[in-house]
Amino acid sequence: MASRGAMVAGSSGADYEHREQVAAQYHISAVNKSRLRSAMFFHCALTVLLLMKVGVDLLDRLDIFILEIEELQIPKPRWWEWWWLSSVLAAPLGLSAVKRNSILRMRRYCLALLMLGVVPALGALAAAAPELYEYATADEPDVQMWQGLPICGIWLVWVSLAAQVLGFQLLFARRLLAAWRRRRAQ
Repeated sequence: MASRGAMVAGSSGADYEHREQVAAQYHISAVNKSRLRSAMFFHCALTVLLLMKVGVDLLDRLDIFILEIEELQIPKPRWWEWWWLSSVLAAPLGLSAVKRNSILRMRRYCLALLMLGVVPALGALAAAAPELYEYATADEPDVQMWQGLPICGIWLVWVSLAAQVLGFQLLFARRLLAAWRRRRAQ
């Protein structure tokens, strides 16, 4: 397409680059939306792992007997496991907030993650810490074992993974909120 008029005096024609760049808040928003979706995927993966463990108890409550599963002697789920499983219900709210760039929905998503994910993870840490201390210090520890490993150690590893995933979700959500606020302020 032909230009309309003469080139501006004193310009080499290379001054178009500032118009070719995406505004910072849009770039930040796009990057953090993708990262938040990835963190949500890992949250769902952790939920599936925990659901497999809790599923054994559900089968037992429904009087469904599968010999191979019963032979594993998987311990009964604790209170915080049931509570943490509900944290996956926050994902549709977060995805909706990302799709609509909704500040209100993203705040609700963060609150749901805190209440349904972080609080039970802290409860798991509080429940596992005394047992882990006893396992580490006692000569004959009286802690629950599974496949030769202390349950409290397994939960500590799981809580550390869950804390990382939840932390990243909250971090990316906060960054999105900041980018969306900047856009609304302009």
